[in-house]
Amino acid sequence: MAYRRAFEMGLWPLARGVLTILERGRALHIGARFLQGWNRVWAWLRFGLTGDARARQILSPQAYRLFRTMGWGDRAHGLYVLDLLERDEGAVPPEVAAAALLHDVGKAKSGLTLAHRALVVSLRALAPERLERLGASEGVRWQRPFYIQRHHAEIGAQRCALAGCAPLTVALVRWHDTPMPPRALEDESLVRWLSALQKADARC
Repeated sequence: MAYRRAFEMGLWPLARGVLTILERGRALHIGARFLQGWNRVWAWLRFGLTGDARARQILSPQAYRLFRTMGWGDRAHGLYVLDLLERDEGAVPPEVAAAALLHDVGKAKSGLTLAHRALVVSLRALAPERLERLGASEGVRWQRPFYIQRHHAEIGAQRCALAGCAPLTVALVRWHDTPMPPRALEDESLVRWLSALQKADARC
């Protein structure tokens, strides 16, 4: 029954969506998202051998241990985001640099595989309402990766706080995946760096 439910909630909408992808005009969106996957491979090739040493220089010992819980792809992605931030903004405060490195730490040890990520990309473009349902609860084992994907920013922010990261780092991690953050974000520094972080994240 669980596999049947997985098919009904995930695979069938994906198959149905593929048939209408041109009609709905989402092909470019999906292509861009899969290009991001290649960018992560490129990031690892560029930063994989030396990037951890740089992360150790930026992060506190506890935050660095948190960084090391991430998979190689997410660690390389964080280093790539930081590199883009520094190209765009010049000098980056250490709290912002830490957020760039750790913004996806909520995905660590979640069982979120490459197959899950590919399905998330497709469903986000083709059947977003189904993706919302898949990520609504982690009560069923096979749904947990989708729940993590949906809530990874808040999970990551909580982990950063427990690791003793600065409030600005925690806030940037919490809101980095929110297209329209709440108006309660009145801190000009937070708003500025959040915008810069999101732009860099979207490019890689």
